[in-house]
Amino acid sequence: MICIIGAVKEEVSGIKQHITIKEKKHIGAATFYKGLIKSKEILIVRSGVGQSPAQRAVSDAVKRFNIKSIISIGFAGGLVPELIISDLILPEKIYCCEDEESLFRFKKVSLSLVANLSDYRDRIKKILTENKTKFKTGNIISVNRVADSVKFKEWLGKNYPVSGVEMETASIAKIAARNDVPFFSLRAVSDEVSHAIFQTNKLTNKKGEINRLAAGYYVLSHPFLIPRVLEFKKNFYKAAKTLTEAVLKIINSNDI
Repeated sequence: MICIIGAVKEEVSGIKQHITIKEKKHIGAATFYKGLIKSKEILIVRSGVGQSPAQRAVSDAVKRFNIKSIISIGFAGGLVPELIISDLILPEKIYCCEDEESLFRFKKVSLSLVANLSDYRDRIKKILTENKTKFKTGNIISVNRVADSVKFKEWLGKNYPVSGVEMETASIAKIAARNDVPFFSLRAVSDEVSHAIFQTNKLTNKKGEINRLAAGYYVLSHPFLIPRVLEFKKNFYKAAKTLTEAVLKIINSNDI
C-alpha cells in the first residue's frame, strides 16, 4: 500500500478525487482515506499542519496499515529566485534545525541532515522524466513555523544549501527511516522567495488544523492583508494542480 500524506485538504483533495475510496477513518487529528487506483492500494492521509501532527499521523499509518512506501506531498516556500509558483521540487536532501529560535533570529546555526533520498528519488525522477513532467531538484528544510518574511527566506537560501522550506517532511522522513519504509517527498512552490505571506501559526489549533473561522476573522480585521490573501489563494490552487498531476503520474506508474 502506498501512503500519500499531506498536511491540509488542498494538498490531497485533487488526488483523492481520482481514488475509489473504500474506507475513511479519523485517528487523532488526522483523516485517513483507504482506497484503490486501478488495482493499486492507496492510503491518503490528511495529517494537519506542522511536524508533530505529521509525525503522529505517519506513525499511526505505519502501525495500522500495511505500508510499502510513503510519499510526503504538499506546498513549499521558495528560497531561491530560480523557483517560481507551482514549480515542483524533488528533494535530494531534507534538513531540520534543532535550534529554530536562533535560526528565526537570523543566527547561523547547524542543520541536521534527516534524509538523503538518492535511491528512491532516482526511481521517481525517472518516472517524472518519462512522463515529461518538469521538476527541479534541490534540498529542503522543515521548520515548525511559517517562514513568512521575504527577508528570512532570502537569508535562509543564501546561508544554507536549501532551496525550499516547509513544515512536515523531516518528521515523516524520520518515521519512514525508523520503520525501513521507502520514502520520498514532492513539493510544489506556493510562494516565491520574493513573496511575503501572513503568519498562519496562530490560526491553527493543537491538532494542526486550520481554523477557517479564525482565519476569516483575522483577515477581515486586517483588511490590508486581503490582496495578499487573494494572491496566495490563487497561487495555492495553481501549486495544488501541478502537484496533483505529478503525483497521479507517479502512482499510476508500473515502477512504483
